[in-house]
Amino acid sequence: HPEYRSLNPDGHPTRHLSHAFPDVRAKYVDLFREWVEEYEADGVNIIFCRCWPYVFYEDPVVESFRAAFGIDLRKLDPFDQRVLKHRSGFLTQLLRETRKMLDEVGVRRGKRLGTCYVVPADRGATGCPDLGPFTGPRSHAMDVETWVKEGLVDHLIVHLEGV
Repeated sequence: HPEYRSLNPDGHPTRHLSHAFPDVRAKYVDLFREWVEEYEADGVNIIFCRCWPYVFYEDPVVESFRAAFGIDLRKLDPFDQRVLKHRSGFLTQLLRETRKMLDEVGVRRGKRLGTCYVVPADRGATGCPDLGPFTGPRSHAMDVETWVKEGLVDHLIVHLEGV
């Protein structure tokens, strides 16, 4: 499905899929479901240390930002707080959908199924300003603070490569 690839600010496709598309998120959740149902895994571990950003400038991102703010996010600084928060919301939605599925399966199995996420500790995208302790993940559409606040994370591993 090349139509689901991430797009750079100029509209050119990247080499990876975007989590802005519900079908992409659903495919991942289905794969995670297979792990915990068929193979009886105790949860999922998602390694977010390659192929970022997970959401960039795809139509669902651009259109929903325009609906929310009345402007084209491609005309804004890529590190504008509104842009970062909006883009990261799509990946957070994947984790919400994953948590929901794990809870459903966990009830049937009689135990809580856990989540573990590995995030980069790099300094972020080229030219990225200091965005606080999670600069790298935030610049790549990962809102770790929201994940923790919403209870979407059981274990968090900070990947130190490149620091």
